[in-house]
Amino acid sequence: MSGNQPLLLFDVDGVVLQEVGYYRTLAITCAHFYEALCETVGVEPLPNLRSIVNSMEEVDLLREAFLPSTLLDILRSRALNSNWDKTYAVVLALNSLPREVIASAAMPLSLHAVLSEKSGSASEYLRQLEQMVKVSDRHLFERVYEVFQQVHIGPWPTIPFLVDGMIQFDEPTVDKNRLIDTLSTLQSRGYLMGIGTGRPWEELKIPFEALGLLRFFQPDRIVTIDEVKRAEEQHGLAPFSLAKPHPYTYLRGATNYTTEGVYVIGDSPSDQLAANEAGFEFIGVGHAETFSNALKKPFAIIDNVLQIPNVLVDNGR
Repeated sequence: MSGNQPLLLFDVDGVVLQEVGYYRTLAITCAHFYEALCETVGVEPLPNLRSIVNSMEEVDLLREAFLPSTLLDILRSRALNSNWDKTYAVVLALNSLPREVIASAAMPLSLHAVLSEKSGSASEYLRQLEQMVKVSDRHLFERVYEVFQQVHIGPWPTIPFLVDGMIQFDEPTVDKNRLIDTLSTLQSRGYLMGIGTGRPWEELKIPFEALGLLRFFQPDRIVTIDEVKRAEEQHGLAPFSLAKPHPYTYLRGATNYTTEGVYVIGDSPSDQLAANEAGFEFIGVGHAETFSNALKKPFAIIDNVLQIPNVLVDNGR
Protein backbone atom coordinates (compact mmCIF):
# COMPACT_ATOMS: atom_id res chain seq x y z
CA MET A 1 0.00 0.00 0.00
CA SER A 2 1.13 3.58 -0.66
CA GLY A 3 1.50 5.30 2.70
CA ASN A 4 -1.44 4.71 5.03
CA GLN A 5 -4.21 5.80 2.67
CA PRO A 6 -6.47 3.03 1.37
CA LEU A 7 -7.60 3.36 -2.23
CA LEU A 8 -11.15 2.98 -3.57
CA LEU A 9 -11.44 2.37 -7.33
CA PHE A 10 -14.97 2.94 -8.64
CA ASP A 11 -16.51 1.48 -11.73
CA VAL A 12 -18.91 4.09 -13.14
CA ASP A 13 -21.93 2.59 -14.88
CA GLY A 14 -24.31 0.93 -12.48
CA VAL A 15 -22.25 2.19 -9.53
CA VAL A 16 -22.07 5.99 -9.80
CA LEU A 17 -24.17 6.62 -12.90
CA GLN A 18 -27.27 4.81 -14.11
CA GLU A 19 -26.67 2.54 -17.09
CA VAL A 20 -30.07 3.09 -18.64
CA GLY A 21 -28.72 5.74 -21.03
CA TYR A 22 -26.29 3.25 -22.54
CA TYR A 23 -29.03 0.61 -22.81
CA ARG A 24 -31.24 3.08 -24.63
CA THR A 25 -28.37 3.89 -26.97
CA LEU A 26 -27.88 0.17 -27.53
CA ALA A 27 -31.54 -0.21 -28.48
CA ILE A 28 -31.49 2.58 -31.06
CA THR A 29 -28.22 1.28 -32.50
CA CYS A 30 -29.62 -2.24 -32.77
CA ALA A 31 -32.78 -0.92 -34.42
CA HIS A 32 -30.60 0.89 -36.97
CA PHE A 33 -28.76 -2.34 -37.85
CA TYR A 34 -32.01 -4.31 -37.77
CA GLU A 35 -33.48 -2.02 -40.45
CA ALA A 36 -30.31 -2.34 -42.52
CA LEU A 37 -30.49 -6.13 -42.23
CA CYS A 38 -34.14 -6.15 -43.32
CA GLU A 39 -33.24 -4.07 -46.37
CA THR A 40 -30.37 -6.42 -47.23
CA VAL A 41 -32.50 -9.57 -47.11
CA GLY A 42 -35.56 -7.91 -48.68
CA VAL A 43 -38.12 -7.98 -45.87
CA GLU A 44 -40.16 -5.26 -44.22
CA PRO A 45 -39.02 -4.39 -40.66
CA LEU A 46 -41.47 -4.87 -37.83
CA PRO A 47 -43.14 -1.44 -37.45
CA ASN A 48 -42.47 -1.21 -33.71
CA LEU A 49 -38.74 -1.86 -34.15
CA ARG A 50 -37.80 1.02 -36.40
CA SER A 51 -34.98 3.32 -35.33
CA ILE A 52 -36.93 6.57 -35.81
CA VAL A 53 -38.48 7.41 -32.44
CA ASN A 54 -40.11 10.54 -31.09
CA SER A 55 -40.01 10.03 -27.33
CA MET A 56 -38.13 8.25 -24.58
CA GLU A 57 -41.15 5.99 -24.14
CA GLU A 58 -40.67 4.73 -27.70
CA VAL A 59 -36.95 4.25 -27.03
CA ASP A 60 -37.81 2.10 -24.03
CA LEU A 61 -40.08 -0.08 -26.17
CA LEU A 62 -37.08 -0.70 -28.43
CA ARG A 63 -35.04 -1.52 -25.34
CA GLU A 64 -37.57 -4.14 -24.27
CA ALA A 65 -37.28 -5.78 -27.69
CA PHE A 66 -33.51 -5.70 -28.10
CA LEU A 67 -32.33 -5.79 -24.47
CA PRO A 68 -34.93 -7.12 -22.00
CA SER A 69 -33.63 -7.57 -18.46
CA THR A 70 -33.24 -11.33 -18.90
CA LEU A 71 -31.03 -10.82 -21.94
CA LEU A 72 -29.02 -8.12 -20.18
CA ASP A 73 -28.35 -10.60 -17.36
CA ILE A 74 -27.06 -13.12 -19.91
CA LEU A 75 -24.69 -10.64 -21.55
CA ARG A 76 -23.41 -9.46 -18.18
CA SER A 77 -22.87 -13.05 -17.03
CA ARG A 78 -20.68 -13.53 -20.12
CA ALA A 79 -18.44 -10.74 -18.75
CA LEU A 80 -19.25 -8.31 -21.56
CA ASN A 81 -18.29 -5.13 -19.71
CA SER A 82 -18.27 -2.76 -22.68
CA ASN A 83 -21.66 -1.58 -23.92
CA TRP A 84 -20.13 -1.63 -27.41
CA ASP A 85 -19.50 -5.34 -26.95
CA LYS A 86 -23.06 -5.89 -25.73
CA THR A 87 -24.39 -4.06 -28.79
CA TYR A 88 -22.06 -5.94 -31.10
CA ALA A 89 -23.26 -9.25 -29.63
CA VAL A 90 -26.90 -8.36 -30.30
CA VAL A 91 -26.12 -7.20 -33.86
CA LEU A 92 -24.21 -10.44 -34.52
CA ALA A 93 -27.15 -12.47 -33.24
CA LEU A 94 -29.53 -10.49 -35.45
CA ASN A 95 -27.42 -11.33 -38.47
CA SER A 96 -27.54 -15.03 -37.62
CA LEU A 97 -31.35 -15.25 -37.75
CA PRO A 98 -33.07 -16.99 -40.68
CA ARG A 99 -34.73 -14.67 -43.21
CA GLU A 100 -38.21 -15.90 -42.30
CA VAL A 101 -37.68 -15.00 -38.64
CA ILE A 102 -36.19 -11.52 -39.08
CA ALA A 103 -39.50 -9.77 -39.76
CA SER A 104 -41.73 -12.10 -37.74
CA ALA A 105 -43.18 -11.70 -34.26
CA ALA A 106 -40.81 -14.47 -33.16
CA MET A 107 -37.73 -12.33 -33.79
CA PRO A 108 -37.15 -11.08 -30.19
CA LEU A 109 -37.44 -14.58 -28.73
CA SER A 110 -35.17 -16.01 -31.42
CA LEU A 111 -32.63 -13.28 -30.72
CA HIS A 112 -32.76 -14.15 -27.03
CA ALA A 113 -32.30 -17.85 -27.80
CA VAL A 114 -29.20 -17.29 -29.93
CA LEU A 115 -27.53 -15.15 -27.27
CA SER A 116 -28.51 -17.57 -24.49
CA GLU A 117 -27.10 -20.72 -26.05
CA LYS A 118 -23.56 -19.44 -26.48
CA SER A 119 -21.20 -19.82 -23.55
CA GLY A 120 -17.74 -18.57 -22.75
CA SER A 121 -16.54 -15.29 -21.35
CA ALA A 122 -15.90 -11.92 -23.00
CA SER A 123 -13.91 -12.30 -26.25
CA GLU A 124 -14.48 -16.07 -26.34
CA TYR A 125 -18.25 -15.51 -26.29
CA LEU A 126 -18.04 -12.91 -29.07
CA ARG A 127 -15.89 -15.23 -31.19
CA GLN A 128 -18.59 -17.89 -31.03
CA LEU A 129 -21.16 -15.38 -32.28
CA GLU A 130 -18.80 -14.17 -35.02
CA GLN A 131 -18.34 -17.73 -36.25
CA MET A 132 -22.11 -18.06 -36.65
CA VAL A 133 -22.19 -15.20 -39.15
CA LYS A 134 -18.66 -15.68 -40.48
CA VAL A 135 -17.34 -12.36 -39.21
CA SER A 136 -13.55 -12.54 -39.31
CA ASP A 137 -12.55 -8.89 -38.97
CA ARG A 138 -13.44 -5.81 -36.94
CA HIS A 139 -15.30 -3.92 -39.67
CA LEU A 140 -18.75 -4.76 -38.35
CA PHE A 141 -17.66 -3.91 -34.82
CA GLU A 142 -16.27 -0.61 -36.04
CA ARG A 143 -19.58 0.28 -37.71
CA VAL A 144 -21.50 -0.67 -34.56
CA TYR A 145 -19.11 1.47 -32.50
CA GLU A 146 -19.49 4.49 -34.81
CA VAL A 147 -23.30 4.41 -34.78
CA PHE A 148 -23.40 3.82 -31.02
CA GLN A 149 -21.14 6.79 -30.36
CA GLN A 150 -23.12 9.09 -32.61
CA VAL A 151 -26.37 8.17 -30.89
CA HIS A 152 -24.82 8.49 -27.45
CA ILE A 153 -22.90 11.75 -27.67
CA GLY A 154 -24.73 13.24 -30.67
CA PRO A 155 -25.87 14.49 -32.90
CA TRP A 156 -28.05 11.67 -34.19
CA PRO A 157 -29.73 13.43 -37.13
CA THR A 158 -32.90 11.35 -37.40
CA ILE A 159 -34.04 11.87 -33.77
CA PRO A 160 -34.52 15.56 -32.91
CA PHE A 161 -34.57 15.14 -29.12
CA LEU A 162 -31.16 13.44 -29.29
CA VAL A 163 -29.40 16.34 -30.96
CA ASP A 164 -27.05 16.45 -27.94
CA GLY A 165 -26.91 12.67 -27.61
CA MET A 166 -28.35 10.27 -25.08
CA ILE A 167 -25.58 11.29 -22.67
CA GLN A 168 -27.49 14.49 -21.85
CA PHE A 169 -29.93 12.32 -19.87
CA ASP A 170 -27.28 10.66 -17.64
CA GLU A 171 -28.27 10.55 -13.96
CA PRO A 172 -26.59 9.22 -10.80
CA THR A 173 -27.66 5.89 -9.33
CA VAL A 174 -28.65 7.62 -6.08
CA ASP A 175 -29.72 11.10 -5.03
CA LYS A 176 -27.00 13.53 -6.13
CA ASN A 177 -26.72 15.35 -2.81
CA ARG A 178 -26.48 12.11 -0.84
CA LEU A 179 -23.85 10.83 -3.27
CA ILE A 180 -21.77 13.98 -2.75
CA ASP A 181 -22.14 13.62 1.03
CA THR A 182 -20.93 10.01 0.81
CA LEU A 183 -17.88 10.89 -1.28
CA SER A 184 -17.12 13.79 1.08
CA THR A 185 -17.29 11.42 4.06
CA LEU A 186 -14.90 8.95 2.43
CA GLN A 187 -12.51 11.77 1.52
CA SER A 188 -12.58 13.17 5.07
CA ARG A 189 -11.75 9.72 6.46
CA GLY A 190 -8.57 9.61 4.39
CA TYR A 191 -9.58 7.39 1.50
CA LEU A 192 -8.10 8.15 -1.90
CA MET A 193 -10.55 7.58 -4.74
CA GLY A 194 -10.03 6.65 -8.36
CA ILE A 195 -12.06 5.41 -11.30
CA GLY A 196 -11.75 2.39 -13.57
CA THR A 197 -14.28 2.60 -16.38
CA GLY A 198 -15.00 1.37 -19.87
CA ARG A 199 -16.19 4.88 -20.75
CA PRO A 200 -14.03 7.19 -22.83
CA TRP A 201 -12.82 10.29 -20.97
CA GLU A 202 -15.27 12.61 -22.71
CA GLU A 203 -18.24 10.45 -21.66
CA LEU A 204 -17.00 10.47 -18.09
CA LYS A 205 -16.19 14.17 -17.95
CA ILE A 206 -19.53 15.47 -19.27
CA PRO A 207 -21.79 13.99 -16.55
CA PHE A 208 -19.21 14.10 -13.74
CA GLU A 209 -18.61 17.81 -14.30
CA ALA A 210 -22.35 18.46 -14.52
CA LEU A 211 -22.91 16.64 -11.21
CA GLY A 212 -19.86 18.14 -9.45
CA LEU A 213 -18.18 14.76 -8.85
CA LEU A 214 -14.76 15.07 -10.50
CA ARG A 215 -13.24 16.93 -7.52
CA PHE A 216 -13.41 13.79 -5.37
CA PHE A 217 -11.22 11.64 -7.61
CA GLN A 218 -7.44 11.70 -8.01
CA PRO A 219 -6.71 12.69 -11.64
CA ASP A 220 -3.81 10.24 -11.90
CA ARG A 221 -6.05 7.41 -10.72
CA ILE A 222 -8.81 7.90 -13.29
CA VAL A 223 -8.43 5.17 -15.93
CA THR A 224 -10.77 5.23 -18.92
CA ILE A 225 -10.95 3.08 -22.04
CA ASP A 226 -8.81 5.73 -23.78
CA GLU A 227 -5.87 4.81 -21.58
CA VAL A 228 -6.51 1.12 -22.15
CA LYS A 229 -6.42 1.69 -25.92
CA ARG A 230 -3.16 3.60 -25.68
CA ALA A 231 -1.56 0.75 -23.73
CA GLU A 232 -2.79 -1.79 -26.29
CA GLU A 233 -1.36 0.24 -29.17
CA GLN A 234 1.93 0.79 -27.36
CA HIS A 235 2.40 -2.96 -26.84
CA GLY A 236 0.95 -4.05 -30.19
CA LEU A 237 -2.00 -5.86 -28.62
CA ALA A 238 -5.42 -6.55 -30.11
CA PRO A 239 -8.14 -3.93 -29.47
CA PHE A 240 -9.93 -4.37 -26.14
CA SER A 241 -7.54 -7.15 -25.06
CA LEU A 242 -6.67 -5.11 -21.94
CA ALA A 243 -10.25 -3.96 -21.26
CA LYS A 244 -12.16 -5.41 -18.32
CA PRO A 245 -12.38 -8.25 -17.33
CA HIS A 246 -8.61 -7.97 -17.84
CA PRO A 247 -7.17 -6.46 -14.62
CA TYR A 248 -5.17 -3.72 -16.42
CA THR A 249 -7.72 -0.94 -15.74
CA TYR A 250 -7.61 -1.42 -11.98
CA LEU A 251 -3.89 -2.23 -11.82
CA ARG A 252 -3.17 1.03 -13.64
CA GLY A 253 -5.39 2.95 -11.22
CA ALA A 254 -3.55 1.41 -8.29
CA THR A 255 -0.02 2.19 -9.54
CA ASN A 256 2.52 2.07 -6.68
CA TYR A 257 0.12 0.15 -4.45
CA THR A 258 0.48 -3.44 -3.35
CA THR A 259 -2.70 -5.51 -3.21
CA GLU A 260 -3.23 -4.40 0.38
CA GLY A 261 -5.65 -1.56 0.95
CA VAL A 262 -7.15 -1.43 -2.55
CA TYR A 263 -10.90 -1.89 -2.99
CA VAL A 264 -12.67 -2.16 -6.35
CA ILE A 265 -16.33 -1.14 -6.32
CA GLY A 266 -18.23 -2.61 -9.26
CA ASP A 267 -21.57 -4.02 -10.28
CA SER A 268 -20.70 -6.80 -12.73
CA PRO A 269 -18.86 -10.12 -12.96
CA SER A 270 -16.44 -8.33 -15.27
CA ASP A 271 -15.43 -5.98 -12.45
CA GLN A 272 -15.18 -8.88 -10.03
CA LEU A 273 -12.97 -10.89 -12.38
CA ALA A 274 -10.70 -7.89 -12.94
CA ALA A 275 -10.42 -7.17 -9.21
CA ASN A 276 -9.73 -10.83 -8.41
CA GLU A 277 -7.02 -11.06 -11.05
CA ALA A 278 -5.43 -7.89 -9.70
CA GLY A 279 -5.51 -9.26 -6.15
CA PHE A 280 -7.70 -6.44 -4.81
CA GLU A 281 -10.70 -6.60 -2.51
CA PHE A 282 -14.03 -6.39 -4.32
CA ILE A 283 -17.20 -4.64 -3.16
CA GLY A 284 -20.15 -5.70 -5.28
CA VAL A 285 -23.04 -3.34 -5.91
CA GLY A 286 -26.27 -5.22 -6.53
CA HIS A 287 -27.63 -8.69 -5.81
CA ALA A 288 -25.48 -11.48 -4.38
CA GLU A 289 -26.41 -13.85 -7.23
CA THR A 290 -24.75 -11.47 -9.70
CA PHE A 291 -21.34 -12.37 -8.34
CA SER A 292 -20.15 -15.92 -8.98
CA ASN A 293 -19.31 -18.15 -6.04
CA ALA A 294 -16.55 -19.65 -8.17
CA LEU A 295 -14.58 -16.44 -7.77
CA LYS A 296 -13.03 -15.00 -4.64
CA LYS A 297 -15.72 -14.06 -2.16
CA PRO A 298 -16.48 -10.31 -2.28
CA PHE A 299 -15.33 -8.17 0.63
CA ALA A 300 -18.94 -6.99 0.80
CA ILE A 301 -22.10 -6.77 -1.28
CA ILE A 302 -24.10 -3.56 -1.00
CA ASP A 303 -27.29 -2.14 -2.46
CA ASN A 304 -25.72 1.16 -3.52
CA VAL A 305 -22.68 3.39 -3.03
CA LEU A 306 -24.23 5.21 -0.07
CA GLN A 307 -23.45 2.14 2.06
CA ILE A 308 -19.69 2.17 1.43
CA PRO A 309 -18.64 4.21 4.52
CA ASN A 310 -20.58 1.96 6.90
CA VAL A 311 -19.36 -1.25 5.23
CA LEU A 312 -15.74 -0.17 5.59
CA VAL A 313 -16.22 0.88 9.23
CA ASP A 314 -18.08 -2.34 10.08
CA ASN A 315 -15.14 -4.31 8.77
CA GLY A 316 -12.60 -2.22 10.64
CA ARG A 317 -11.28 -0.43 7.55
